[in-house]
Amino acid sequence: AVINLNVIEGRWFNETDTVDTQEVCVINRSFAAKIFPGQSAVGQAILSGRDGETMNMIVGVIGDVKSNGLNQPAPDEVYFPATQRANLGMGISARTTGDPSLLRAAMQNAVTSVDPTIAISFFRTMEEVTRNSLGVQRIAAWLIGCFSGISFLLAIVGLYSVLAYNVTQRTTEIGIRMALGALPKHVIQNVLKQGLGLVGIGVGVGLLLAAATSRLIASQLFGVTPLNPAIYAFVALAFGVVATLACYLPARRASQVDPIVALRDDYPPPRPPFSPVAHVLHF
Repeated sequence: AVINLNVIEGRWFNETDTVDTQEVCVINRSFAAKIFPGQSAVGQAILSGRDGETMNMIVGVIGDVKSNGLNQPAPDEVYFPATQRANLGMGISARTTGDPSLLRAAMQNAVTSVDPTIAISFFRTMEEVTRNSLGVQRIAAWLIGCFSGISFLLAIVGLYSVLAYNVTQRTTEIGIRMALGALPKHVIQNVLKQGLGLVGIGVGVGLLLAAATSRLIASQLFGVTPLNPAIYAFVALAFGVVATLACYLPARRASQVDPIVALRDDYPPPRPPFSPVAHVLHF
């Protein structure tokens, strides 16, 4: 409803603004600061019309409204009362606490009761207006989400592959430790400690960088905060679980190999190109 706009200074239109009284208008805050810097706009006059023939007294200043879309800055706007300057095409806003789609018939009946020759050309809810104004941003966000998901999967596979391959290459070292009396559980604990330590440092640095750069994209978001603790926690947990499996599975396998066999020059035997899925199924 237009009457609920935030009036910062002066007043909104009322029943005294008729065709027989002084032409009045209301402007928004950004326009008032532009044409009347450092002074009050209320009581000032602006000219309108093709040749500036109509003088309009400013009776109020309202807050900025993003009429061109939620992702665009508020334009300079001037409001005129319908009782003084009605247009051929006008919009009517109504507020409801129920289903807004059910309000169409009631609005049509209200308009028809005033003038049967007037018809409502189209009907849109505020949710539809908001969704349409963010259409491009929604598509971009969907694409970014898809690419982010692919990047996350590649990062998970890459992390598992690198850690698992690194632990597999340490089979000889693990065999020496076992030959010197190290218990399998101690070997596994040592491998997990080293692997998770590196991953922990990487995740920590990544989360700090993500939090720092989130301010750069905050201006492109509406109603969404770039700092989402749930997502950060999920990413950290996912990398932690993958790192644990990547270290534990090959370390357990290596700890079960006979130390004499592990110390042989031809061990471990050549294996096909690394596959995380096949590696997991092997165990």
